Amino acid sequence: MNQGQVDLLNSALPANQVSDLGGNLKKALDQFNVRDHDLVRYVDKSVTNTGNGKTRSTAFKRFYEGIEWLNSNSGKGATLIVIPGFYIEAASNIAALSASDCMIKGIGNPDDTVIFGSGTDDTVDAATDDLLTVSGGNNVIDGLSLFVYKNTKSALLTDDTGGGYAGSFNLFSRLFFSRQAADGQKYGVNMQGGNYNTFLNCWWTGSCKDAGVYIASNAGNPSYNRFLNCWFNGTGTDGILIGASAAYNHLVSECIFQAGSYPTGGADSMTNGVHVNASCTAGDIIVANSIFSQAAAAALKDASGGTFSYLDRNNSTG
Repeated sequence: MNQGQVDLLNSALPANQVSDLGGNLKKALDQFNVRDHDLVRYVDKSVTNTGNGKTRSTAFKRFYEGIEWLNSNSGKGATLIVIPGFYIEAASNIAALSASDCMIKGIGNPDDTVIFGSGTDDTVDAATDDLLTVSGGNNVIDGLSLFVYKNTKSALLTDDTGGGYAGSFNLFSRLFFSRQAADGQKYGVNMQGGNYNTFLNCWWTGSCKDAGVYIASNAGNPSYNRFLNCWFNGTGTDGILIGASAAYNHLVSECIFQAGSYPTGGADSMTNGVHVNASCTAGDIIVANSIFSQAAAAALKDASGGTFSYLDRNNSTG
C-alpha cells in the first residue's frame, strides 16, 4: 500500500484499532483508483487459467502465487486481495511470507475465504508443511479462514527469529482457525519467533490438537504480543500456551475462553484458558477483562513455579 493509502486508512480508524479494515481498504483503493495498480493483485480460484493477477479476470489461480508476488515486492506496500472460495493447496508449495509492509485481504466474512493446507493441490490429504509461515514484518493479514490438514502442523507459523527487539509488528485481523472433522492441526498459531504481533477479532473453534496458540521464544529476546477481542472455543488442551523461557510480556484483553469443542462436546475440549508451562523463567502476562468458562486455577494456569507473573484485571471465571 502506498503512503496515500496508509494515511487514508490511519485517518479513518479509531486510535490503535482496526475496526473496519475491509471497508477502509475498499475506500483506499477507490480513492486512489489503484484496483489495477502495479501494487495490487487478485487471487481467484474460479479462473480457468492463472493470469498476471492484475484484475479479477486475470487473477492468480493459486494462493501461493500471490505469496510469491508479495515476496518479490517487499517493502512497497503491495496488496493481495483473495476472492472468496475454498482453496485446497499443497502447503509445501506456499513459500514463507518474507515480505514486509504488505497486506493480504480476504473479501467478505472470513469463513467465505478458506485456505486449506493439504499435501496435494485440490486433494484433501495430509500436509507435510505448516500452512502459512510469516517471517517478515509490518504486514496485515485479514479476513481469511486458515486450516492445515495434519495434526503435527500449524495453520499459521510466525518465524521472525532474527527480529530481536526490533520485532515483527504484524497485525493478524479477523482470522478464523476453523474446525474440520478429521485430523486437525497441532496449533492454530505456532509462534516460534517475532515480537509485537497483534491478533485482533480472531476465532479459534475446535480446530487444534494441542492449543489454539503456542508461544515460544525469539532467539533469546523478549517477545511482546497482544490478543484483543479474540474467541477460543475447544482448542485442544490450552487456549494460549506460553511454552519457552524467552516468552515474555504478553497482553490478553477482552477475550473469551470457552471449554468444550465446537459445536458440541468431545475430544477438542479445552482444559486451560491461558497456560504458562514449567519452562518459562521470566516475564509478565496481563489478562484483562476476559471471560473464562474454566475455574480460576485452570483459567490462568501457571506451572512456572512463580517465576512468570500474571497481572489479573477484572476477569470472570466459572
